Amino acid sequence: MATLLNVVPHALVLLACAIGGILSYVPGNAHAREHVVQVVSNSFQPANLTIQAGDTVRWVFQNGLHTTTSGSGCSSDGHWDSGNAGAVSSFIHGATFRTAGSFPYFCKPHCTLGMTGRITVTAAAPSASPTPSPAGSPVPGASASPSATPGASASPTPSTAPAAGCDPLSNPIPNAIGASSSSDASLVTIVAAGQGLVSPNWGIAAPGDKRHLFVTDTVGTLWAIDVKTGSKNLVLDVSNLLVSDLGLAIPAVPGYDERGLLGVAFHPRYQRNRLLYLYTSEPYDAGSLADFTLSGLSAGSAPNHRTVISEWRIDNPRAAQPVISGGRRVVLRIDQPQLNHNGGALNFGPDGFLYVALGDGGSANDQDAIGGHNAGIGNGQDRATALGKILRIDPTKRTSTNGQYGIPRSNPYFARGSRGGDAGCRADGLCDEILAYGFRNPYRFSFDKTKGSLLAGDVGQNAIEEVDFVLKGRNYGWRYKEGSLFFNPNGSDGSGAAFVSTGNCAGAPDSGLTDPIAQYDHDEGIAIVGGFVYRGKAIKGLRGQYVFGDYARSFGSADTSGRLFRIAGGQLKGGALPLRTITELNLRGETSVGMSLYGLGQDAKGELYVMGNTSGVPAPRDGNGAYLATGVIKKLIAPGATQSPSPSPSASPSPSGSPEPSVSPSPSPSSSPEPSASPSPTPAGISETSVR
Repeated sequence: MATLLNVVPHALVLLACAIGGILSYVPGNAHAREHVVQVVSNSFQPANLTIQAGDTVRWVFQNGLHTTTSGSGCSSDGHWDSGNAGAVSSFIHGATFRTAGSFPYFCKPHCTLGMTGRITVTAAAPSASPTPSPAGSPVPGASASPSATPGASASPTPSTAPAAGCDPLSNPIPNAIGASSSSDASLVTIVAAGQGLVSPNWGIAAPGDKRHLFVTDTVGTLWAIDVKTGSKNLVLDVSNLLVSDLGLAIPAVPGYDERGLLGVAFHPRYQRNRLLYLYTSEPYDAGSLADFTLSGLSAGSAPNHRTVISEWRIDNPRAAQPVISGGRRVVLRIDQPQLNHNGGALNFGPDGFLYVALGDGGSANDQDAIGGHNAGIGNGQDRATALGKILRIDPTKRTSTNGQYGIPRSNPYFARGSRGGDAGCRADGLCDEILAYGFRNPYRFSFDKTKGSLLAGDVGQNAIEEVDFVLKGRNYGWRYKEGSLFFNPNGSDGSGAAFVSTGNCAGAPDSGLTDPIAQYDHDEGIAIVGGFVYRGKAIKGLRGQYVFGDYARSFGSADTSGRLFRIAGGQLKGGALPLRTITELNLRGETSVGMSLYGLGQDAKGELYVMGNTSGVPAPRDGNGAYLATGVIKKLIAPGATQSPSPSPSASPSPSGSPEPSVSPSPSPSSSPEPSASPSPTPAGISETSVR
């Protein structure tokens, strides 16, 4: 999910690392000091230090399994290496710091997640007073810069004016998220651990089907869950299409990945045309050209994988156990430079078009040594790439360059006569398919069933998670901003320890950036999981409120349970100030969600579900390589309500301490060739309107 990690996941991270500001002074001789870096929650706090020649640095390991290793680009330069260290231990180094210089370092297991830092040694005479911690300025409810609607105008011109307030914020949002004073809802388990799910991450109803909640599982399975009985049937298994190293790509963090089967959307006329669309992460194929390729890759480098949007057809939409009939039609292929920040959400809007969420391509700081990112402004700001955007296409038309989709003429950067794809992006520097841009990892977004508003959760990096009210043509700031604060990548090669500040330190435009409607920092969680506006009837107190969550309070620690939040319905609209109030859901009889949170779901009646697993990583495997069936789906019900629907008789949690059943990857669902399906007509009764 963030990421959701920083380089690879943030979010899923999701692994966002909070930048702290803990700097201690230990008396020694008159010319030497010991500086302390806390290693906690997958971050160095502080990550960047400026010390005097002759000083020493002590890294204090508080939790997890980490290293402090000198070098950049995740490669050791041999100056120092603590080796794997766990809580509570420390490592002291000083030999390298006897002369002036700049010394980057990283954590071996989490470098690709952005866990890096830098020690800068100066030759100046040491000060008699200890080095202070970075000052943390409170962040007011107001935005740090005014919001504006850029529309289809040219990219904003970066500011060159000097800025105040450029110190890293040690506590970006001092005010903690409060909880409701009374119970908001209760949770009832629909599918328990041990019942075949590994990592459920998204759930929706198909138009005209009130019986099922269709759920995607990261490892490649699409399920239909009966919302009355909790029983399930396998609709489709695409595990054979996914990257072969799912959950194996980061040996130091087994099971972690942000790729997989990440989204499903049903066509508005599903009951007639039987069509649905999937988002999958598939191997890069050098023998075929993607619709959106990467530029600037270093010599010898290749994309990590390829995002594929494909169309499938259900055999019978009215069946009690729906299954896929036949093969697929590939609609869109997008090359991805890294394994994280993939976005992954698919939704049809009230205008009948398909919306596709794409992250910035991965790594940290929207840049990477191998390339695949715009080195100057990042992919999020580069409108000549599809990465870091929400796209809007018409999959029922065949007017694109690849002949598999159409481009709505009302898209903000649509050029008359253009057929989109790479050619359209390069013709004028504006991709025709873009609806909105400036995103880091919009892992989950949804449309309000009543008002049609588009709300997205964009996973942050080291500091801020945000909720965006998405409007056509808007720029949501990344990588100039993280939330309403200014973002400083602190290095041009992705190895710097980035930070946020109140001052415009990295040349962000003076206008044209749209701030989020709500945000929180990493004291509260590490990767936002966007949700839904509640339009059900069972929980009166939540009606009209936006319910969303966070992956976990921390990654790789004992507390990997996710959280659920809400924003009052009257505050769900775009515009500038003030930032909306976030409240944690008070779950009756529960102290937590009880699992790492990967997604939410909404059934045909507007009732909500939460889903994730008890393993804490999206693709957990046993010693034989089989996936662990630790996936869980729970339903939000009224506080004190009876537990209905109840799970099927076998849906009970595994006994404490018992190993979870394994799920072996299934064979290909079909060996038939991918048919070129006939074009579907434009949905009846749906006019082409822009997103408000």
